[in-house]
Amino acid sequence: MSGSGLPVLPNLNGFSVKKKPIFTTGLMELMPGKELQVAQQAFPLWEFDLLYEVLRTTTNNAVDDGYFSEYFTQYEAILVVFLKAYGQGGYFLFDDLSDNSRTGQIIATADGVSKTFRIVRNWGTGGVSMTEPIGELNQNLSFQFYDNGSPVSPTVSDDGTEITFGTAPTANHTITGDFSFYYKCRFLEDNTQFEQFLSDRWENKALKFRSVKLVPQVIGFNAVLPVDGWSISQLELPSGLRMDTGSLSYGCLARLDGFLVGTLYNHDGSAWFGYYWTLENPGGIPLPTARPFSNIPWRRFLSSVWWNRASDYSGQNWCGTMVESYTGTFQPISWYFNQQVSMGISDTEPNQVTTELWGIDHPGQSSVGHINTDGADRAIWITNENYAQVHTMDQLDAGKNSRAYAINGGANFIFGWDTDSSDLIQAVRWDKGSGSEALLDVPGGNLFSAAYCVDNDADYSGGKVITGDGHVRAIYWLGTSTHTLLPNVGSDTFGECRGISDGGAGLVKCGISGNASGKLRAVAWLNDVPTELPLLFGCDPAVDVSEAWAINADGNLIAGTCTLQGTVRPVLWRLS
Repeated sequence: MSGSGLPVLPNLNGFSVKKKPIFTTGLMELMPGKELQVAQQAFPLWEFDLLYEVLRTTTNNAVDDGYFSEYFTQYEAILVVFLKAYGQGGYFLFDDLSDNSRTGQIIATADGVSKTFRIVRNWGTGGVSMTEPIGELNQNLSFQFYDNGSPVSPTVSDDGTEITFGTAPTANHTITGDFSFYYKCRFLEDNTQFEQFLSDRWENKALKFRSVKLVPQVIGFNAVLPVDGWSISQLELPSGLRMDTGSLSYGCLARLDGFLVGTLYNHDGSAWFGYYWTLENPGGIPLPTARPFSNIPWRRFLSSVWWNRASDYSGQNWCGTMVESYTGTFQPISWYFNQQVSMGISDTEPNQVTTELWGIDHPGQSSVGHINTDGADRAIWITNENYAQVHTMDQLDAGKNSRAYAINGGANFIFGWDTDSSDLIQAVRWDKGSGSEALLDVPGGNLFSAAYCVDNDADYSGGKVITGDGHVRAIYWLGTSTHTLLPNVGSDTFGECRGISDGGAGLVKCGISGNASGKLRAVAWLNDVPTELPLLFGCDPAVDVSEAWAINADGNLIAGTCTLQGTVRPVLWRLS
């Protein structure tokens, strides 16, 4: 038996073993000579076909004569695993003698936060290799794990697939291990045939089984036929973490290079973490955690909870809002992940102010958001190099709420909303230098308006407006005096512009809209004509929803989320 209690199928030397890797690929012929391939697994399943030519046994109730006794239960040892697994109904472990151990295996690079790591092993040599999770650690043989070369003794999970440290290993430390492992498998049929060809001699000419999926096997791929040139790619969720519908935010996609930043949380919701993805690394990379401010004791800090995040032009700097205290008070952080340095907005006790950051300029030098004092939000901007200094913006009516969401590449204009003396929330543009603000033009009789995004030169900005009939409409502005309402993809009365590419004839907007069936859909507007962006392969259009949160400078890459089988997935849409 194994550590998990699963039976182990004996692998007897001298018998034939056939082994083949299996991938799943969706293949669609678009036209003669052109195909669309959909890779649906990040690593293979392994199928085995064993030939047992002679399995010795002893007739029940026969007296053991002492000769060849170790071979006399071979038949029973194989058969009982099949019986205990209920055919295809259960799992068992297989010790593949050709692939059952690793020495010096790199398991992970620590991020300073994570305590639990999946046990993996590499396949391949040289520059051609892949990493795959093991089925289960073989705890019947000796094993040892290391933190940056020093022996450690983490706790092994009940199913033998993960190790957990009492304290998170230091960031950038390499976690390695020397260990043996099993494949976790199931039989391919509910019956198998044994033949007795001599007294107490049996054979099985084809015992077939294969490994099973252990973690979500999701990689970046074009999943469905493109819609108006837009194709969708799914990004991987790291093992043990998941997404929520609000895990991405305005400006979460780098304007040039396709870096995407978002929030993930563990399955019991007790800890949240900032992650970023790149086109070359769809597996997700953790952002560094914040350092405690100088006069806040360590005991106040429990976990990193990310809310909103934004990327600069190149994807080299981030801003966001994080919680690291008992009280759940917001503490905004400007992130420089390429230098692994985090900077906080204020060096005060966390219960004195509540702050959130929503946007960052293209060079990564200034961030915008709001600060809450005396029960009211006030739009602010900070200089990332001088993060302790907060600059507040002018207000339509002092003491009322205002928020800033976006700043243009040149860092001279800031966009958001402000509340006037009649308590009407209105879309505004602030001049960063003077702090003065200007109202953005909206339809008469509106009930609410807000600006969420801007292009590089601050020529165009986008957001939403609630019109006098109560409909929520996506809107964009040219300067401050000209507005355009964007059409929805269907008859639904909801829409929101969340991202806008650089200005010009090829201006592309992205956001959300209700479709003809009233379902929330990610939308791209090209020349003000809406396109409902495609869902992931396997989605149910009557159930699943999608959202677009940000767009790159060229207008050909959109970041967002799509639900699939009840799970929120991070996705990218590409325009070919």
